[in-house]
Amino acid sequence: MPRTPSSPKAPGKAAQAFAAPASAGGARSLLAVVAASALGCAVSSAIFLHRVSAGFELHYSDSRLPMLVEADGYHHLFRSQELLAGNAAWLQEPALSALGAILALASRLPLELVAFWLPVGLAAACGLWFWGWGKLLGAPTAQAALAAFAGGLIPAWFQRACPGWYDTDPGIAFLWHGSLFATACLGLAPGRPGLRPALLLAACALGLGWWWRPGFLALPLCLMLWGATFAFAEDRLWRGLRLATGMALVLGGALFLLLPVAWLPQTLAAHQVYVRAHAATALGASRDLVFLSIAELVPMSATEILRDLGGNVAAGVLALCATLLLLWRRPRPGAYLLPSLLVLGLAFFAQRLLFFAALPMALGLGLLPGLLPLPRRCAALAWTVSLGLVASLLFWHATHPLKFYFQAPQDRLALTLKRVAPPEAKVWNWWDDGYFLAARSGHAPLFHGGSQSPRATFIAAHPLASDNPLLARRWIRFFALRGAGALAPLRKAWGDDPPIWQRLDSIFSAQDPQKAMARLTPPATGPGWLFPEGRVFLYLPQRFLTLSRWWMTLGGSPEPDARTLRAHIDTFERTSFRYVPGQGVVDLPEAVLRKGYKALGGVFLTSRTPLAPPWGGGQPGPYAVASDLSPWLYIVDEQALRSVAFRLLAPSGERLPGFAPVLTNYAYGGLWEVLP
Repeated sequence: MPRTPSSPKAPGKAAQAFAAPASAGGARSLLAVVAASALGCAVSSAIFLHRVSAGFELHYSDSRLPMLVEADGYHHLFRSQELLAGNAAWLQEPALSALGAILALASRLPLELVAFWLPVGLAAACGLWFWGWGKLLGAPTAQAALAAFAGGLIPAWFQRACPGWYDTDPGIAFLWHGSLFATACLGLAPGRPGLRPALLLAACALGLGWWWRPGFLALPLCLMLWGATFAFAEDRLWRGLRLATGMALVLGGALFLLLPVAWLPQTLAAHQVYVRAHAATALGASRDLVFLSIAELVPMSATEILRDLGGNVAAGVLALCATLLLLWRRPRPGAYLLPSLLVLGLAFFAQRLLFFAALPMALGLGLLPGLLPLPRRCAALAWTVSLGLVASLLFWHATHPLKFYFQAPQDRLALTLKRVAPPEAKVWNWWDDGYFLAARSGHAPLFHGGSQSPRATFIAAHPLASDNPLLARRWIRFFALRGAGALAPLRKAWGDDPPIWQRLDSIFSAQDPQKAMARLTPPATGPGWLFPEGRVFLYLPQRFLTLSRWWMTLGGSPEPDARTLRAHIDTFERTSFRYVPGQGVVDLPEAVLRKGYKALGGVFLTSRTPLAPPWGGGQPGPYAVASDLSPWLYIVDEQALRSVAFRLLAPSGERLPGFAPVLTNYAYGGLWEVLP
């Protein structure tokens, strides 16, 4: 006889049970599930840190404390530092930054250590929601605990809540899943909803709006879901009230999004503009090429989605099937898991929110033994499948490639900047290094993770993609020292952006800029406005060269064409490269050959012969560039070969005029002072 899966407690009774005071057995169950969640986070973190210690310098060079693993985390670290130093107002700073500073004060631990481990703590706290969903879905404690353990291992979630991910994502997930769980408790109540779930929804939804600006949509979305499931209510009055609430919110939301801005009050109009812009960016609907360079907005393929949810494609398919089975066997509570699971569809446009789907996927994996109608003697088979899926997640943790933007050598560059640059000095950098430099050097750069507009990105990239060092250093000094007000006087004299860029290129490239300016209408501020005094430093990590498809394209034109987007520089390890000058012997590493590079226009050992015109020796590229001073082999086209950024980082074998080296490490990057 086939075994009938254990009949779950009726959803309405489960919701009422949650609203009632917890029993001793319920407390033990809660502790067991939260402990399983913490264990999953601990196991994944331990594997991660073991692999990091074996091959990376992921520690600050002045304290040996662990470094953060992503760029935006340094923004929150910097704001936490400012709070602790008394240079910022507590209520005006991001919630995460304030929480980190409070925990550092309360625990008397270094802020860097708190920032490193806080995301893991928030991830482990999600065990509370696994316990709650286990109750609503009628799952035994063992199955809910297995789901919580697996939740700490799912790649899409771990990548956003691993040690060192001092960003808003772990808190977003905690508050989002708390909001949906509270909505489920309200929606499954047969009549009047309980007070405790209502307070929980208010706390989580409003807290999400405080934690993350787009989170202000959580409360209306949850109330729409509560209204959409009006049929679950047994009381006629509450069924009608829920239906009316849902319809009113849908109509109000449609009017909010569709009405012209001029018809809305100023506050609502500002929110509408923000929501539309954020949605266009998150869904990849923006036509601005700069947004395609943001990693979290990159679309994912179906195989990438399955791998990030299951560890590999096959396991991802099985885990997804288990989750769909859960929704089919538990349709009423499962309806409140759908919003998190449907984020899978958004990942085809941008990967930003895929981690929302980790909780329902983990529940499907953990609760699978109670969902399959197997004979009792075959019950162990379902547990074997679930444990096999957990094993695939562990295998992913042990084998997936690790990559870090910031390590101890970059930290040494930032601390050198802090030491040599006076407080009033300005810093030029690519935008994704801005927050790191602010936190570690104390100098707030012009470009950072919040400044990715097309105009700002062109300004940042143009001098680095240029082949003219004179233009590059004058451009950098002008925009760095004049700051946000640099363009206002030029617009009054020269009009819109295109003529401004053309005239700046002409003036900054001229050997005699005064003579070049005499042919143009000078800005009202006088010719000296274009050549300010002050100290400016340029920070470039070696990683910048791997982004050549972006900065060469975005810096080449203020209106870049996506069709021209291509890699101009490929970077490889130089270990198996061999070149014998005069004999024409060139042995390329296997990785170079796999990329399709066979015929080269030239080979340059810049430690012997500096890069200089004629570029490429008159032969068409691509070219191989290597140096005894660098561990890297570059395959580069002529356009990038001539660029200022490549000639600084290659190394080119000669110093560029106007760029005085402060500290260079050709394995990791360099710091230069940009001279007048």
